[in-house]
Amino acid sequence: MGRGGLRRFLAPAACGLLLVAVLLPLMPAWPYPAQAAQVPAWFTRGARALPVGTTAVVYPSSGRASTSSMVWQAVADMRFRMVGRYAVFPTSTGTATFDPQPTALGAALAACAAGGAPELPAASIRSELHAAPGVLLWRT
Repeated sequence: MGRGGLRRFLAPAACGLLLVAVLLPLMPAWPYPAQAAQVPAWFTRGARALPVGTTAVVYPSSGRASTSSMVWQAVADMRFRMVGRYAVFPTSTGTATFDPQPTALGAALAACAAGGAPELPAASIRSELHAAPGVLLWRT
């Protein structure tokens, strides 16, 4: 191979090596950690009998610590809506957050999840539940 042929080979090889060196740290750890989802039996059978659009208060609710109730909702063919949620929400400053607007019910459920005794402002929670028609309460 002459000098010109060597240059034509080395330039793409060097670019390819540089590309691999830059992208390799961005690769996620392998294998991905996974485990079987624990789904209460009611969500595989009973929840499918709910009228579509029913709102359920599911405990533990979805949040940063656990998103398992969202799996339960998916297993139930998304027939019900859930009080509480875990998603990306816009803030008043134009940034994003994973935390929804605080509510009395959300605070009570978070206190229960933390092992504390929740303060239950009954009137506030009742008005939140009445705002969501067809509420069903479920605790695992």
